[in-house]
Amino acid sequence: MKKIIAGVLTLLTIFSVHAQSYTARMDVSAQEKLSPGSNQSISITITNTSKSAFVIGKSEYALVMHYQKSTAAGQVFTQRYRLPETLQPGKSYTFARVSFKSPIHPGDYPIRITFEWGNQVIVERIITFIVEPNYYASISAKRLTLPNEPDTDLQFSISNTGSTAWPEGKYGLRFQLRKAPGAATRQDQSKFNTEPRQFESWDFEPGESDDIILKDFRLPSVQGDYVVRVQLLLNGNIFEADGAARDFTFKIKN
Repeated sequence: MKKIIAGVLTLLTIFSVHAQSYTARMDVSAQEKLSPGSNQSISITITNTSKSAFVIGKSEYALVMHYQKSTAAGQVFTQRYRLPETLQPGKSYTFARVSFKSPIHPGDYPIRITFEWGNQVIVERIITFIVEPNYYASISAKRLTLPNEPDTDLQFSISNTGSTAWPEGKYGLRFQLRKAPGAATRQDQSKFNTEPRQFESWDFEPGESDDIILKDFRLPSVQGDYVVRVQLLLNGNIFEADGAARDFTFKIKN
């Protein structure tokens, strides 16, 4: 499941008549759909549409980005940039390198962008950045060759190999038998057709991993190769992540 997020380049223009006689136009060039955890840069141009200059030194003029929600993930958008030079009527200044790293948590992030004189807003705009989910997972087995004993432990390592944080929830493994030795009975085959026996509460961030250990797993009595599809579940449903299902060949032998 690979998603290629096509960014939509938008040009937003707005006028304002706040802050005494000061007026301005704001043009925002931004890609609103973002990949999780990606480096982003947008440009914002302020044009002085009033009859007076924005004179620096007497007071501060600044471009300010305010995150409109309270989640910690969106605080990367909260920034402030001072106007570095006096802006005469009719002239423009572009804040060309407004940069941030997009959140790793999917969702909508409304941002209020203002150009301010002191504590007064001259012009403002709200845009919403959208971070779309793009989940990747890795499943590996500790052992594939297993002793021909009634009970043994099966250990699997689960990793978040993508750039998106996984949803918080209960994760488990489902087994589906794909191929069995010809001598295997129905009872033998049923050993590797199982729903999750246990769940782990996870909300993995990129790079995090943990193990699921199935204690005293009852193996088939017939020796040979068993091809088993192992699927990662989230809250009882298949986790829609690239790499969340994998086939393993377990060798049962003396």
